[in-house]
Amino acid sequence: MGAEGEARFSSAEPGDQAGSAVSADLFLRAYCVSYIDAQNYRKALSMTEALLKELKQLDDKIILTEVFLLESRAAHAIQNMPRAKVSTCRYVHLRYNIDLFRRR
Repeated sequence: MGAEGEARFSSAEPGDQAGSAVSADLFLRAYCVSYIDAQNYRKALSMTEALLKELKQLDDKIILTEVFLLESRAAHAIQNMPRAKVSTCRYVHLRYNIDLFRRR
């Protein structure tokens, strides 16, 4: 992520950390999609790793499922089938848990 990620997070207001973190995650997700569209899959995988760490801390399950799909797509494109399979399984498991929570 480097210096550009640090600059984004350091400009956040002290009382608005959750909102700025979510907007930063959306920003990173958009970059990840753009790397996948440009067929720069290895860069997209490294971005998904950073994004997954942040989203797990925020506990945002909906965006987390989308990032698992992005990671699976990028891993499949570079023929990393074990990682693609793990990402897809994580997506299915999390999606199932979200659906169960909504039914209650």
